[in-house]
Amino acid sequence: MGNEEIAAIRAIVEADLPVTTIGWCRMRESDVDAAIEGKVPMINVSIPTSDVQIAAKLGGHRGLALERVKRLVGYARERGLEVAIGGEDSSRAEVDFLIRLMATANPKEKFSMISSSMPAGILDRLSKASSAEEFFSLLGVDYDAKIVNVARLHILKRMGQYFAEEQFTGAEEPEIRARCKAILEQAYADFVTSSPIDQRVFKVLKDAVADPKKAAAFVPLSELE
Repeated sequence: MGNEEIAAIRAIVEADLPVTTIGWCRMRESDVDAAIEGKVPMINVSIPTSDVQIAAKLGGHRGLALERVKRLVGYARERGLEVAIGGEDSSRAEVDFLIRLMATANPKEKFSMISSSMPAGILDRLSKASSAEEFFSLLGVDYDAKIVNVARLHILKRMGQYFAEEQFTGAEEPEIRARCKAILEQAYADFVTSSPIDQRVFKVLKDAVADPKKAAAFVPLSELE
């Protein structure tokens, strides 16, 4: 933040209003220093929590995110600030990693708050997946890229057919996840041992082999333009 912003924040703090003024900071020591200049008693720092965002914004992995939280939160606390952590993209983060993040930001001798949306259920996360590879990643199913490259749409179509036979009402999240994983594993297995032509999940392929003895229609050259 610039000098004008710092001065404005300091003026708000010094007005002694019945509020807690919180400075939003990036995961940088320079932002913490600016918040201190603004005399705020508390800051909120944001950290990516999903693997996708950690890779895109930090250029690294989960360990790097944890290291940054530990370093930055410690830096702020040593300077007398209360700290809240904002988890970016938490709906796509693994629960185990969010727990580790909380433990890293919350050593017993101090208190900080974690602001994070609850991770979405697996059905919601699957509904937002944009590629076959993302389905496999979300459900932890191993796959051969060569097979998926050839049959990705067919695998997802078959998975949808299996899903239509399922009923998840009343099931707990671990059971739903396990059943979804089994469905994808079965859909994928269908195309490991046979081809899309053999499985014929799309109507165009069904029609193409419906009557192999039927002769192709004859079109005279005179009718071609």
